[in-house]
Amino acid sequence: MGGFPFLSGVLVVAGVATGSLAYLGYRRRDRPGARTFAFLAATMTGYAFLYAFSLPIQEGTLRSALGAAQWFAIAPLPVVWLLFALEYSGRPEYLTRRVVVSLSVVPALAVAAAVAHAMPVSETLLVARFGDLFYPTTTATEWMGHTFLMHGQGPLYVLFIVVAYVCFITGVAILFEFVVRFDRLYKQQAASLVVGALFPWVGNVVAVLGSEPIPGIDLLPFTLPLTALLFANAIFRYDLLDFVPATRRRGASALVSDMRDAVVVVDDAERVVDVNAAASKRFDLDRHRALGASLSSVAGVTLAPEEDLFEVVNDGSVYEVTVSPVHDRYGSIIGRTLVFRDITEHRDAQQRLEVLNRVLRHNLRTEVNVISGYATMVERQLDDGAASMATEISTAAGTLDELGQKAREVERIMSRDDDANTYALAALLDGAVERVTDEHPDATVDVYTPSRAVQLDVDAVVFEAVVADLVDALAHYGDDVISVRAFTFEGDLTIRASDDGSGIPASEYEVVRRGEETPLEHASGLSLWLVKWGVRSLGGGVEFDDDGDAVLDIAECVADVGPSAASSGRADGVAAADGGDDRES
Repeated sequence: MGGFPFLSGVLVVAGVATGSLAYLGYRRRDRPGARTFAFLAATMTGYAFLYAFSLPIQEGTLRSALGAAQWFAIAPLPVVWLLFALEYSGRPEYLTRRVVVSLSVVPALAVAAAVAHAMPVSETLLVARFGDLFYPTTTATEWMGHTFLMHGQGPLYVLFIVVAYVCFITGVAILFEFVVRFDRLYKQQAASLVVGALFPWVGNVVAVLGSEPIPGIDLLPFTLPLTALLFANAIFRYDLLDFVPATRRRGASALVSDMRDAVVVVDDAERVVDVNAAASKRFDLDRHRALGASLSSVAGVTLAPEEDLFEVVNDGSVYEVTVSPVHDRYGSIIGRTLVFRDITEHRDAQQRLEVLNRVLRHNLRTEVNVISGYATMVERQLDDGAASMATEISTAAGTLDELGQKAREVERIMSRDDDANTYALAALLDGAVERVTDEHPDATVDVYTPSRAVQLDVDAVVFEAVVADLVDALAHYGDDVISVRAFTFEGDLTIRASDDGSGIPASEYEVVRRGEETPLEHASGLSLWLVKWGVRSLGGGVEFDDDGDAVLDIAECVADVGPSAASSGRADGVAAADGGDDRES
């Protein structure tokens, strides 16, 4: 190849490759770590190009100037690498101005010393002596059209190397955590970054130890194509600049720190290792003083074995405490996280409801019976004109009594513990319809069930109450001929209730659909509210169409589908019907 500096061509390729990475990082500069990644790639690019331009130039003023210029790219590399690792991993608390300035002191001295060494001044001047602290000697080696400079290592150079290696190893250790502990995507990203960074470092170690194949050659920039290839793999294959763990780590941290619920983390000896801002405020703690204190002294709580949910009272407030174990990488429990949720208002509301229900159960019912009894007595003693008014009083009292009974029924059904078991769909529908026909003897209810016997895994009391109240609403507002059709599909149950008339008025179901009543817009009773709350407790929902018909959908409640169901008797007023549209496959 004669005297052609072919190695400069290799370095230009390396510079183009790393420059492309810098451009990609700049394009995505709004992503965590992208700015420092772009700066990191830019410093590698500058180093590669400056070294490429300097190799064909023999020792002299220009070569010394290019050598000094290279340090503007070399010196920031280890610091920028560490800053990138911190930002990539989601540790912005370390990216303060003080930290950055502190890390930059030694690289800045290295740049100043390299510039001083390159200045063509007398050796007796102070600036020359300062440069000698970095490069005390320089020896040139000519090789196939290239000029390599071997420098002696002064105390400032050794100091820079120590700081640079500490920064590099720290950055690798930060990223290596993701190789070992995190999800596959982060593992691949971090592995590509760590291996890509190792090549330049090994090249520099070889040069520092004086083991390079050609005296004076710096192998670091020649490894940059491999670094660029691995970094590009992290970008294009594993979405390095779009999907970084910083978002996950900072999101998890913000989730805990910004929670309104108090969070306390303890070790396996129940000593506090961390609290969030809400816990500091709620328990009047100084966060730093709380660390290491016992859980009982901080929150007045002592954990019982295997207890994961309990309530405590602290300063007049009621807290629901959820306990979750903290595991290490081997699955061993190393601590617990306690979340204190203030349920004082919930408990107060629950007490108010209990008091109101007691009033409905006892006081209101007693007074209504008194009103109804006196109204009946007055009605018997008056003539027809005045007796009609007493009849209205008695009727209104009866309506109020029915409303109280319905309120008691709602409270009884919705406050019961879940009692799911396996029941025949046909039997449940028969039981619900029978309750309606007892109240509405003139009503005819056609029940259509699937052709095969269907078993449901539901709470029978809640299920029958929901269906009965829905059919009762149709009998009350609509026509006396009502149809109830049941369908099953892939474990789900659908029940459609309709009549031959106008169905349930929109003024009744719109309030329930909206989920909010006002003084001007409210339902006339509680039946449809019971339907909504009851079917929700069964894991389903209710919808009303414009015709006033209703559809109940209950997910994953079909326990079994057997052979064709045998015809069974129905209660009076119920028309037996078979062969409903069965969609169970």
